[in-house]
Amino acid sequence: GGNVCATVQSGVESESICSSSNGYADGQWHLVNQVIGPSGHQLWLDGQLVARGIKTASTLTQQDNIALGFAAAADKDFFDGILDELRIYPTVLNASQINGLFQSWRAVPQVGVAGTSADLAATATWSDTVPNTLEGTYQIDLTASDALGNRNEQRSTWRKWVGEIDTRAPRVRIGISYVGLGTAQQMTRYTGIAEDGNLVEAGFEFPCALKTGDLQQVDGRLVRIATTCDLTSTVPISDVHIKACDRYGHCATGLPEMQQLYWISASFNQIQRANLNNNAVETVLPKGNTAGYARGLALSERVNKLFWAASDGKLMSGNLDGSTVTTLVSQTVVQGVAVNDAAGKLFWVQPASNGNYEVWRANLDASQRERLFELPRSGANMGQIALDPKRGKLYWIQDGGPFSEVWRSNFDGTVRELVDRAANTPYRVIVDSIAIEPESGQLFILQHTFVTNGSATNTQIVNNRLMIWRRDVSNLAQPAAGIFAELYPTLPGARPFGLVADALNNRVHWSQGGGLDAQFGGNVIRSIPMSGGTAMTVLTQTESAMQWLALRDVSLAPRNPDLSLTSVPTATSTVVRAGFSTGVMLRVRNHGSGVAHNVVVSASMLGVRLTYAPNCTLRAPGATTGADVTCTIATLPPNGVVEFQFIGVGVPVGVSSTWSFRAAPVEQDTYNDNNQLILILSNQK
Repeated sequence: GGNVCATVQSGVESESICSSSNGYADGQWHLVNQVIGPSGHQLWLDGQLVARGIKTASTLTQQDNIALGFAAAADKDFFDGILDELRIYPTVLNASQINGLFQSWRAVPQVGVAGTSADLAATATWSDTVPNTLEGTYQIDLTASDALGNRNEQRSTWRKWVGEIDTRAPRVRIGISYVGLGTAQQMTRYTGIAEDGNLVEAGFEFPCALKTGDLQQVDGRLVRIATTCDLTSTVPISDVHIKACDRYGHCATGLPEMQQLYWISASFNQIQRANLNNNAVETVLPKGNTAGYARGLALSERVNKLFWAASDGKLMSGNLDGSTVTTLVSQTVVQGVAVNDAAGKLFWVQPASNGNYEVWRANLDASQRERLFELPRSGANMGQIALDPKRGKLYWIQDGGPFSEVWRSNFDGTVRELVDRAANTPYRVIVDSIAIEPESGQLFILQHTFVTNGSATNTQIVNNRLMIWRRDVSNLAQPAAGIFAELYPTLPGARPFGLVADALNNRVHWSQGGGLDAQFGGNVIRSIPMSGGTAMTVLTQTESAMQWLALRDVSLAPRNPDLSLTSVPTATSTVVRAGFSTGVMLRVRNHGSGVAHNVVVSASMLGVRLTYAPNCTLRAPGATTGADVTCTIATLPPNGVVEFQFIGVGVPVGVSSTWSFRAAPVEQDTYNDNNQLILILSNQK
């Protein structure tokens, strides 16, 4: 036992989400946060997210009071324990706020004067470790309890500290793509992003120099660097990186990622993929491996799987390399598929027994299936679906009725809204595909127009026009902005098919017809900036049409650690007196994008006799080789920091004193120039 559950009533259904670690019935205090809002239903325990759901609001109206410690759905109706400090907030709390609540709620150890026990002492001090994920202005409220449990409960009268805390390293990303077509490409495009509340230009590293307009400031502070450049020569991949620092000395290094595009080859009935930086096409699932692919494609980086709706209506899955093909849902006709990776959920559309459409949800292995809501057919077909997990919204295309439309609702089907209705004058307009970029809140809509000329048995499509529109999902009243429009070939049945948003390179990619088998989809992949501009051809297939698209970020280089050593406070010269103790605090930080394992920190001293190094191993007496002291760090995550204290006694005057430190992880260190530190000490009276 020992799990914690949270339940919310929304509509006619309730949703319960639970922890899974079985470790909370341990007799200790734990902080529980239940959050309900646009991003769904969340359960946090001790500052960590442990469960997610899709409900975005509660509609419970049967009771007007709050019941604490009671749950009729639990194994035991009443909670066997103690509850304290209930708070209800009128707004949705984010991860930093919840972590701050946990820090503020948690008791911290106290130490009495002169290092004595804090118990029964008239004066005591306290200290606590600040998390390495904070960035912003924070308030610390101070109170204490005495040995008899007396405490000031009037929080408004507590002592307060308000100030800036920044222990978080910058967030960095770098991407590589190309400008040109296939083997004729002439330029390599590098895109880099660095974000932090206190960025500095000093120490910024990127394949290209910064330009005017790359720096974004808020209230006089540099908060974002977004830069792009095209180079005719390719920088060796081992040298490609982005590095950014903030004014508190926190740095982060990012290694390049590329975009790997997957699509369904309609004419050959197979799934293929290509890297957007070199166009090398691979067949992931060859013809004959499954019952066919036709109705949708989605990708999960969480479990490294593809999901698709096959032409026979089954919902299928397979590994990203095409292995382990599995039928998840059969005996129905799946018509659209989408993945919410953050919540580990799979969504799809299937027909209901009464002729309407149903939206279903399940875990990524198709377990715990649940029907979310039903939509009337109303003479229209429900097509592609797309998810906005940040705002808890499901989008879908509804076509075949009087208009071609885009709709949205909450994940549970409530609050249904018309997002976009394609006008049918002077030509018929069809919505072909939609894509969401959740971070910026942008919806992209791919449409085409046509008029027909001829009889029903001999139709010729003329005046085809392809269009891409952009909408701000937080302000549907604002008109859509057109970012692309052009005429395209008037082949029988030709249409665009497939759209995907590339957040790293700030572009959208789509498949477009115009050649062999274009009636099945597109046989050209094109791309354009999200804000509009010049479109370019990314990939072309002369023998196959490309129908559905899914995008994946792939690291081009190993995610290695990047260790640095500094003394605290930073010093290059220190006075050491003969016979007197002196000390150095050494800080080990991982600036890299990978975890460092089994880090060995070695130290050697000349002119100083080491006497104290907690959590480290001194060289055995009489030994003549090896470091004077060795310290080990089991794991050091990206942006992680560990400090070691070294205390020694100065030797006679006139001897030059040197402290040498080195840190080495099991993995290859990204840059070896900052994982060594030498302090020169002057030995005087």
